[in-house]
Amino acid sequence: MKYFILAPILFITFIYFFLVKDNILLTDDLGMIYQPVFGNNEYNYLKFISNFIDQDIMTSRPVSAFFYGTIIFLTQFFSIKFYFVNYLFFITAITSVYLVVKKLLNESIAIVSSLFYTLIPIGSSIVFSPIMMNSNLATIFFCGAIYFSTKKKLGYLILSASLFITSILSYEIFIPLIFLFYFTLKIKNSKKIIFITFTLFSIFIYREFIEVNIFDNHFHRDQKLNFLDFGRNVDVITTAIKMHYNILLSLAKSIRALQFFSIIDYTLLLLFMVVLVKSINRVNLDLRISNQKLLVILLCSISTFSIFILSSYLPNAYGFDNRNLGAMRLFYAILFTMLILKIPSQKIKKYLLTSIFLLLAISTISIKNAWIFADKTNKQLFYSLSKIIKHEKLKSDTILISYDLNSRNKIFSDQHSIFKNHHFILKEPIFSEEWEVPYLKKVANIKENVTIRYLYKVDKNKINDSYYIYNWSKNILIKK
Repeated sequence: MKYFILAPILFITFIYFFLVKDNILLTDDLGMIYQPVFGNNEYNYLKFISNFIDQDIMTSRPVSAFFYGTIIFLTQFFSIKFYFVNYLFFITAITSVYLVVKKLLNESIAIVSSLFYTLIPIGSSIVFSPIMMNSNLATIFFCGAIYFSTKKKLGYLILSASLFITSILSYEIFIPLIFLFYFTLKIKNSKKIIFITFTLFSIFIYREFIEVNIFDNHFHRDQKLNFLDFGRNVDVITTAIKMHYNILLSLAKSIRALQFFSIIDYTLLLLFMVVLVKSINRVNLDLRISNQKLLVILLCSISTFSIFILSSYLPNAYGFDNRNLGAMRLFYAILFTMLILKIPSQKIKKYLLTSIFLLLAISTISIKNAWIFADKTNKQLFYSLSKIIKHEKLKSDTILISYDLNSRNKIFSDQHSIFKNHHFILKEPIFSEEWEVPYLKKVANIKENVTIRYLYKVDKNKINDSYYIYNWSKNILIKK
C-alpha cells in the first residue's frame, strides 16, 4: 500500500529534476523574472511585498501574491529554488488530495485518486509552470477546508471556513464547489446554510469593500453578469466539449511522441510501472461504491465548469490557458477512480488501472519533453533573431515576430506551423507576450536596444516609425 503512495511523488520528483536541470521557463514565468516592483526596494521586504501585492493582477489573489512575493524576494527568482517551492506545493497538493479523499470515502479510492490527480493531462501548466503554485495553494487550502468540515467542534468549523476563503483568495477555481460543504458538514441543515452564507459573505466583503479600499491598483477578473449572456454560455459548453476531445487527442499525441523519449525517460517509465503493478496487486479494489457519493462527485465535476460562466475565460486544454482547470483535475481524478472501482470484476479493474496509468505516465513524460522543446523553440527563435540584428546592424528599431507570415493574419494560423511539430502535445506555450522579451533577449545575448514584439499582439497603427517583420519560417527580415 505504501509503495502506491510513494509512486506519484517519486515520479514527479524525476519530472521536476529535468525541468530544473534545463532551466525551463515559459510564458508568464518569464514575466516574473523581471518584476517592475523590484526597483530600489529589493532588499526592503515590507516595501517589496506591499508593492508586489498591490498590482492589478495580484490584489484579487492576495494569499498567492504573498507567497509569490516572499519566494521571489528570498530567491531573487533563482529558477531552481522557485521550481523547488512549486514542487513542494504540488507534492503537498497530492498528499492533501489523498488525505481528504481517505477521510470522505476510503483509503483505496484515495490512493488511486491521488495517482490520477498526479498524472491526468488536465491543466498541465499547474504541474509544469512554477507561477501556477497559486493553483496548488488553492487545492491545498480547499482540501483542508473540506477535511475539517467533517468535524463538529466550532473551532474546526471556523478553521474550515477560513481555509476555504484562503483558497479562493489564492485562486478562485474552487468557488463553485461551496455547495460541497452541505454534504460534508456534520451539523444541522440550518447551520449548514449559515456556514455557507457566512463563507460566501466574507469573500464578497473582501472583493467589494476591502480590496478596493486598501489597494491603489485592483482588477476583478470575475464577470458576474456573464451567466445572463446566453450566447457566451453556449460558447462555454461547446469549448468544454472541444476541450475534452483535445485532451483525449493529447493522449494519442503522447504515444506518438514516444519516438522522442530518451533512455532515461524509458527507464523512468519502466521503474514507475514496476512499482505501480506491485502496488495495484496490494491495494484492496473490492469495494462497494455508493451511488449517492458517486452522484455528488459527478455533480462537483460538472460544477467545476461554472467558473467559466462567471469569468472572461473559456475552457481550454492547450498552452498556458489550461491553468484554470485545477478543480476539474481534482474532481475528475476522483470521478474516474470511482467509476473504475465500480466495475464488478477485480481482474478487469487491475488490468484497466494498469493500462490507464501506463498511458498517463507516457503522457506526463511526453508533456515534460514538450515543455522542454517549447523552451528550446523560444531560444532558437531569439538566437536566429540575434544573428539578423547583428547582420543588419539594427540599434533602436522595432521588430515584430511572425512564425509563418504566409498564414492568415491570426495567431492560431501563424503558430500552427510550429505546433504541427510532433514534439508538442498540448500546444505548450511559445513566445507571444512582451513580458517574455527581456529574459529571451538576455539568453540570446541581444544587447541592442531593439523593441521586440509578437506581430499579432501589437497594434501596428500605434507604431510611429517604420518597423521590421521577422518571418522565422524563412529567416528573413522585412522592412515596413
